[in-house]
Amino acid sequence: MRGGDWRAAGASLPGVPGVVIGHNGRLAWGLTNVMTDSVDLAVVKRDGEDAVIVEGQSEPLRPVEVQAGSETGTVWWTSIGPVVSTLEGDRLVVLRWHALDMVDTALEGFLALSESDTVDQAIASFEGRTMSIAQNLALADTAGSIAVQQVGGVVLREGFSGRLPYDASVETARWTGLQEALPIERDPESGLLWNGNQKWDHPLATYGAFNVPPWRAERIAKRLDALSTSANGKITADDMNALQNDWLEGQAEAILDGLLDDVTGSTPEARQCLALLSDWDRQMMPDSVGAAVWSVFKRELAREMVRNELGEEAASLYMSVSSSSRSVLDSPARDAWLGDRAAVVDAALDHACTWLTEHHGPKSARWTWGRLHPLQLEHPFAEGRKLLKRWNMEPVDWGGNGSTVNAAGHSWRRSDLRVSGMASLRIVMPLGDLAASCLVHPGGQSGMPRHPHYASHYDAFVAGERLPLWTADDDVARETVSTMRLEPQ
Repeated sequence: MRGGDWRAAGASLPGVPGVVIGHNGRLAWGLTNVMTDSVDLAVVKRDGEDAVIVEGQSEPLRPVEVQAGSETGTVWWTSIGPVVSTLEGDRLVVLRWHALDMVDTALEGFLALSESDTVDQAIASFEGRTMSIAQNLALADTAGSIAVQQVGGVVLREGFSGRLPYDASVETARWTGLQEALPIERDPESGLLWNGNQKWDHPLATYGAFNVPPWRAERIAKRLDALSTSANGKITADDMNALQNDWLEGQAEAILDGLLDDVTGSTPEARQCLALLSDWDRQMMPDSVGAAVWSVFKRELAREMVRNELGEEAASLYMSVSSSSRSVLDSPARDAWLGDRAAVVDAALDHACTWLTEHHGPKSARWTWGRLHPLQLEHPFAEGRKLLKRWNMEPVDWGGNGSTVNAAGHSWRRSDLRVSGMASLRIVMPLGDLAASCLVHPGGQSGMPRHPHYASHYDAFVAGERLPLWTADDDVARETVSTMRLEPQ
């Protein structure tokens, strides 16, 4: 993108007149989600038919007429958000979301960011900005400075944790605003900064969040440390591309040996899964049988842990809302939930191989992770429409899970193990030669299904390769196929 003296290259979002992740030749920037909890369900008492009590004060319910297509209706609002329950009983449930209370100025922040020359200027570009989705903003400039700064809205609560619906009628439970000072890491002695959506080890990171467990971040840190202390200590673009494609399962690396210790297997199915896991190299490769067994075993182990403590009904409810990427297995109280570890693990092993046999046949050689865990990128308009299926990308056997650097999670709420969440962009920007930057994402440069560039990145993404991000004048002139010119009114 160019305009006068301004230019930037990288990735953006539909409708956004700027670069969200990329560089301008002097500064490079990237984002990961902070995973903050910014939504609550607030329970308020009725005060007659047309009013409610909010933080000790009575206020009228305010009707707002809405329309969806040809249908119309009324949404009732309070000072803290819309009512999301029926208007029955003596209490109502209100959706509390910080985005409803702010004017989001993230676009202005990103435009100022793209005009910055240094990390200092980039950090200043978000000062005083309001942004609904909190992000970890990674920064590096050609002068050698690096930083990760959290930006965006972080809710502060008083009198409740945010983990459960709260009584918003009392004065002692409330939101007190947004956190002003947010964590930052700047120019560490090691010369390395990283983020994998983990919770920050920082005194300002005291807010509630849904951070993923640390397995991805720990793997990134370990690989970067090894690369920086190698013979020449220089980390190359090829090194970073390999790291972004890494499929080592950090959670299994950390806990699997301890789980299997002294377990012998009380059934043929348990012994079969035990043998397959014992021989597994902890890599979530598409052709790995051990990776498939681990994934099913982990699900059955979580179910067994909850069932033993709380019963079948609670276990079913837990599995319907929990995540394969974040579960009781990641809890600091994991050992307490395990109880009789050997017995619980034995039962989970038995259930895992029984399930695999019933759903994928008795020959374990066919239980490869890629067959169970395909990558199926489907256009949202094509669902249930046979004529539009050609808009979908070709399914491929895929690896990884929610604990690998190359993330590819799956849902326990589904009957299958297909990819349900994944890495959406890989980009490498060498500050010593930003013209050599490269990127790839699972799709193409166009979002229009019949466009020749609709799937232009897909094959490279699947192959773990990357494509050049042209910015030098000669490269741009040579490679440009079409140009869109926007004229200000």
